[in-house]
Amino acid sequence: ILDAERVGKMRRGEVDPLLKVVLDVVRFLADKIIAKTFGESEHAVVSTWKDVLDFISEGLLIFKTGELTSDATKEIRTLQEQEFSRTSKSVCGRKMDLHLHFNDLELNNSEFKAVGVDIEENKMQSRKNIRINKAIMIYLQRHAKFDLQNDDYMIFLDVSGYTGAIVYLQRYKDIHVSDLLSQVAIKLPIDEKGLKAFLTGQSFGWLLTYMQHLRNIQQEVEDAQIQAMDNRFLDQERTTPPTSPRDIDAIVMNTPKKKGNGMHQAQAGRAASRVSIVSAGEVMNEQNIALDLESVLPVADCTTGTSSKHWVEFRGSWYYQRILKAVRS
Repeated sequence: ILDAERVGKMRRGEVDPLLKVVLDVVRFLADKIIAKTFGESEHAVVSTWKDVLDFISEGLLIFKTGELTSDATKEIRTLQEQEFSRTSKSVCGRKMDLHLHFNDLELNNSEFKAVGVDIEENKMQSRKNIRINKAIMIYLQRHAKFDLQNDDYMIFLDVSGYTGAIVYLQRYKDIHVSDLLSQVAIKLPIDEKGLKAFLTGQSFGWLLTYMQHLRNIQQEVEDAQIQAMDNRFLDQERTTPPTSPRDIDAIVMNTPKKKGNGMHQAQAGRAASRVSIVSAGEVMNEQNIALDLESVLPVADCTTGTSSKHWVEFRGSWYYQRILKAVRS
């Protein structure tokens, strides 16, 4: 880790990002070794590993802990219930020990056991860890439109106490394959001897590789989300809507009914409407107007033509005279 180039930068007073990470992690572990605060409970184990990962990520990756439930496993269980019928009264997600969180998405999950747990319990934990991460892969594909390439894989930690391993999960056609990414056991030092081995061995290097891979995955997920948003925007319909079939060729605006009292006022309104649409250039006389007005009266009252009682009464009314006066003017 501390090669000649970085040592030279350190002597010249130049700041090296990786060197800063190394010093932060070493300082943190050395303080715990001196204070002898390495607990044996699962909570203490998870807390220590999370602190180390936070130092390495420098805030670029967000790890969450606290026995949270996985949204991805909840969705998978819901789909299974729909496919194979209901098997439980309620559906909830599986609990996670430490997961990488990004934009309300789970990117991976790592499982931890307390110091001294037997091998069989560790095997059960490993199988659970693989299932959770498989659910996360499917969830990312459904919600973030992110799919790993053929040669790419998801990685996560499988830890017992302060010894862990990096596990990969890869999709091959319609199955998922999982195995150790490396046969190197990653150990966090709990004493001075272990600290020297941590600095000179491969554990720290593999942790740096692990974190770099997670950064790459996070960037790919972010790019996939942006691309999915762009695609949804471009897929919006931008054509004029199809016309709806009509029973008539054009919209017909009916003349509104004129307010008034009595039959004569209604008849006068209809007559005025009829006269109003006569061409201004048409030569009209009183007889033409009389015949025109007669044609718009109700059929029930005008079947006998101009001799109708109502028609005669209407011709003698002042409404009729007003209409004649308006037309003549």
